[in-house]
Amino acid sequence: HICKAAVGSTLAVKGCFTKIAVTPNKWKKVGLIAGGSGLTPCLQVAEELLSDGEDNTEITLIFCNQCPEAIFLKDHIDALVARSNGRFKVHYCVDKVSTGFFSDAWNGLTGYVTKEMVAEYLPAADGVNNMIMVCGPPPMYKALCGPKEFPKGKPPAQGELTGILKDLGFTSDAVFKF
Repeated sequence: HICKAAVGSTLAVKGCFTKIAVTPNKWKKVGLIAGGSGLTPCLQVAEELLSDGEDNTEITLIFCNQCPEAIFLKDHIDALVARSNGRFKVHYCVDKVSTGFFSDAWNGLTGYVTKEMVAEYLPAADGVNNMIMVCGPPPMYKALCGPKEFPKGKPPAQGELTGILKDLGFTSDAVFKF
């Protein structure tokens, strides 16, 4: 339809749909785990919180990609970190480090996100004071928090909390699946 539209024709679109209200100081700490293009909503959360001068939320992102060369928006993310006065921290994680330019210089995390990585780098479970948000490919959801549910004829649902985050003491009130 779009490809065959004539110049000057109009197209109706829907959105943006708020999936979770992100407001200043709603949480003490927010942990974000993004895989590839799953960065999009996580970056939106970080930028929203960092844009409010009254907000004190501490934000930590684990940004996962297949290899160092696949990390996109790194300059933008690093600039946000630099301007955050210590409120925003980022840990880059790659499946593997290929040989070449980046291999000798890589000092980030390697492998899939583990229970140990989450425990070391992200906020600990603290009731509803700390929030973990996840967006990435299905295997990432399965390992970290369990899949979302897609009931026929209804909007997507969060689904049961399972995996690493449940094992670390998080509850469904403290985990959000984009």
